Amino acid sequence: VLKGVLWPMRDALATLIRNDVPYVKAETKVFFNDTLDHSLRLIELVETQRDMLTGLIEMHLSLSQARTNDVISYLTIVSVIFMPLTFLVGVWGMNFDPDTSPWNMPELKAYYGYPTALVFMGLVAVGLIAFFKWKKWL
Repeated sequence: VLKGVLWPMRDALATLIRNDVPYVKAETKVFFNDTLDHSLRLIELVETQRDMLTGLIEMHLSLSQARTNDVISYLTIVSVIFMPLTFLVGVWGMNFDPDTSPWNMPELKAYYGYPTALVFMGLVAVGLIAFFKWKKWL
């Protein structure tokens, strides 16, 4: 907005100073010259402020993007930890009768099958967390 006001004012003042306008006196040109100088400084100030604002906006977007990347990487790690656990629960949740065939989930008849499955899933989760820490992803 200010740039749209200052540029035409600068052009008008420069025209009044440089051209021989019969109704502008010589002593008035001194004041116009001073006003032109002030308008040029204001134009430079507006451009400097605009550049600073552009830099601040870029910095804000960069920080926002960095935070989004952190959140996405955290969610990715959590989903990767739960992915094999979900697979195991899905496989062990199928209702096959172990009496029909020896290939139909023989571990369903195991006495310690449930605690073994929980310990195995816990080891998978701990192993993935240890791997992520070893790779310095966590």
